[in-house]
Amino acid sequence: MKKIASWYLHPSEPLQIHPFATASAASTVPTFLNETDVTAPKGIVSVEEEDEQEERRQILATAAEMKKIASWYLHPSEPLETSPMASARCYFDRASAVEQETKENADDRAEALEAAKEMSKVVSWFTNPSQPVEVSPMASAHCTFSDKDMNSKEEADERAEILEDCKQLSKVASWFSNPSQVRNNGRQSD
Repeated sequence: MKKIASWYLHPSEPLQIHPFATASAASTVPTFLNETDVTAPKGIVSVEEEDEQEERRQILATAAEMKKIASWYLHPSEPLETSPMASARCYFDRASAVEQETKENADDRAEALEAAKEMSKVVSWFTNPSQPVEVSPMASAHCTFSDKDMNSKEEADERAEILEDCKQLSKVASWFSNPSQVRNNGRQSD
């Protein structure tokens, strides 16, 4: 039983035939595939016609091809045998191939994608303001307090006076735009 099971497990192994078994043309056993039984009454056993024999050959050839293909799946580690006449066409040169992009278009696309990536980064600053700010160590700033052109004390006092005058003028201008705010000696005027 183990021997029979091994036939099914390894169908590609050659069959072991008993040395005393013979299957030659001189054998006395009648073969029904290619001759008729002479002992049979006439008309009972018919000889295959030419088209039936051709069909049989085609079926056997198809079965042999299927067996060969099945062996590829059964033994994937075996090397493939290809015909020297086999040829393949170029995938990229065929008529239905996707049109190839020019270098200029590819560069433009790369620039657009880089710009989109940068914009996405900037947008994330506004959508997630709690994230820490990343600063380059090479970044430099200008300190306004140590500037050589800094205002002197007199200029600072003059500037303060000008701002005080502007504040007073703004207050007077608001009286004209809203007269109900005007007060005379603590009382509101009518």
